[in-house]
Amino acid sequence: MIELSRTPVVVVSAGIKSILDIKKTLEVLETFGVPTGVWQSKEFPSFFSPVSGVRAPAVFDNAMDVARAYLAGQELGMGNGILVVSHQLRKRDSIIFEFTFGWLLITHSELGGS
Repeated sequence: MIELSRTPVVVVSAGIKSILDIKKTLEVLETFGVPTGVWQSKEFPSFFSPVSGVRAPAVFDNAMDVARAYLAGQELGMGNGILVVSHQLRKRDSIIFEFTFGWLLITHSELGGS
């Protein structure tokens, strides 16, 4: 978790390990300045289930939301990564996510972004 606060990367995960407390883990991520959001859901999933009873800190409805959040942080000089959690990232969505995010990073770089 600490590494996410130091490395500019987007991490896509199925959730927080089942042995960890979700609320406390989210608090740690927030303390270290790691933006965390859930892919197309208002509920934070547990590792093996889409249901946990914990409200998502943010919702990413599409890949553009993820890319905007990441690039906004980089433009502010934050230098940290973000965590995107999805219990079931369908193949179609995965392809759209990868294409859109890659395209935005390339475009941002070509426009003189860091």
